[in-house]
Amino acid sequence: MSGLQADAPALTDEQEAPVARRSEPLLLSAAAGSGKTSVLVERFVRAIRDDGIAPGRILAITFTDRAAGELRERVRGRLLALGEREAARDAEAASVGTFHGFCARLLRPQASTRSSRSSTRASRAGCASRPSGRRSAASSRVSAQTPSSCLPRTTSIACRR
Repeated sequence: MSGLQADAPALTDEQEAPVARRSEPLLLSAAAGSGKTSVLVERFVRAIRDDGIAPGRILAITFTDRAAGELRERVRGRLLALGEREAARDAEAASVGTFHGFCARLLRPQASTRSSRSSTRASRAGCASRPSGRRSAASSRVSAQTPSSCLPRTTSIACRR
């Protein structure tokens, strides 16, 4: 038992199980007020302190910005309470955010790469380039007559609850 566990907030056996089992990814789903954030904070802190994982290599995804902010704040506070100032500062490098934010960060570089490839492919195929954004009725008619080789491809990710 590490010194961290002695200082840890009291967790139930059910809460302690996912904290102790850090060798695999975790999907934590439970009712409001059941201690999900406490479990995630302890798992996060122990991964840094006990397992030597750099905070920048940790990904924590929540459903709301509020929950992500609370998780970030509580991890930092817990590390500071344990006298881990450097780890608390480094914890800012961890990826803590929402499903939407994570997917946007993941897809954004792909969109710009695909967009530039589409423009290059379109100009080689002799297609007129179209600005992105909302289409007018006229541009919708034009795109209906545009060969499919000129249209950009899209990527989508579905996140389920």
